[in-house]
Amino acid sequence: MKKIFLLLFVSFLALSCSIDDGANDYYYEILPVESNDLPESFEFGKIYTVTLTYKRPTDCHGNATLYFEKEGSTRTIAIQTIVANKNNCEAVPNEDSRELKFQFEILSDTPYVFKFYKGEDEAGEALFESVTVPIIN
Repeated sequence: MKKIFLLLFVSFLALSCSIDDGANDYYYEILPVESNDLPESFEFGKIYTVTLTYKRPTDCHGNATLYFEKEGSTRTIAIQTIVANKNNCEAVPNEDSRELKFQFEILSDTPYVFKFYKGEDEAGEALFESVTVPIIN
C-alpha cells in the first residue's frame, strides 16, 4: 500500500511540474505617489489612516501595495504594483486616480519625515517629495 501511495505521489509531482514555471509572467514596478492626505501634525500614541493617490500607466498594472522603507524617523513611501508581462498593454491616460490606504501609528515624539516617491528625472535619478510632520502632545 505504501508503495502505491508513493508511486501515485511521485507521479503527481512529476505531472504538476512544468518547464515553464511562469517566472516571466509578471514583474513589479514602483509608481509615483500623486498625492497624500497627511495631517499637519500627529498626536503621540494615535493611529492615523493615510490615503495615497496614484495612477496606473497601463491596464497591465494591478494589485497595488505599499512600498515602505523605515530609517530612523524617515519613512520612504511609494506604490508597488504587479505588472503582467504582455506585449498588448494599453495606456490608460484618462483613468481616474486610484487610492491606497495604510495605517500609521505614532510611537515616537520625534517629528516624522515622509519621502514620497515622485518618479525619476531625465538622468534616471529618483525624485522625492519630503513632508515633515511634527508631534503634538
